[in-house]
Amino acid sequence: MGKYHLIILMAIGFGATTTSNEDTIRSLQKSTFLRNEEIVDLYRDKWNRIYPARIFHSFSEQELFSPREYCYHNLNSDRACLSSDCSSPSSTGETRIIREFLRFGFWSLTIEQTIKPFNPERIKEWELTIAVWCGNRRVFHPQQAKNNILAYHDQSVYERWKQIVLADLDNFAEVLRVFNPMNHIYSVACSASSERVCKRLNLEVRNGIAFLLHEKGKVCQHKSGAFMPST
Repeated sequence: MGKYHLIILMAIGFGATTTSNEDTIRSLQKSTFLRNEEIVDLYRDKWNRIYPARIFHSFSEQELFSPREYCYHNLNSDRACLSSDCSSPSSTGETRIIREFLRFGFWSLTIEQTIKPFNPERIKEWELTIAVWCGNRRVFHPQQAKNNILAYHDQSVYERWKQIVLADLDNFAEVLRVFNPMNHIYSVACSASSERVCKRLNLEVRNGIAFLLHEKGKVCQHKSGAFMPST
């Protein structure tokens, strides 16, 4: 199955044309963050050390197989759909702020902004995460999802869950199709399977980096309130 911090397991494209997408991505690739040729391996090695071992409290099959209701949140909307506060300071003085959150079925998209006290090169201020519902929380790392399910259920339950959430990707792709982020955003995909998930969700992926591109002039149906989730 991926966080750019991507994302679990985390195209038809958000830009107006393939050419404009390529031009945008080439421009973004000039950033200090993306010029680091080892950045994908550095992030993946870190996540692979940390997340597979994180086992949370037990959950039932009913919780595991219960899709989540549609929810869109930004800083100016209802925060009830989020399980944590919208911002959190760190020991380094940075503040991570959830700017937008979109959820439907088993999948979700979170866009965060890191406010750094001193960041002259503006290194990786924006982050996007695609996560999947796994019993009692959202997870972005595929091995963490698998380990948590197998901690409380058998292999057949995991295989059934995996089949269901992958089938639900097409539904979430339709939800993302009418979303327009406030900026061009990119993040490292946590695995090759995460890259495949991103592509199925119509995100642009280049060399382990997933790009969520802003489309000029496009009305975001989630921000405008025009989106009506299917039942």
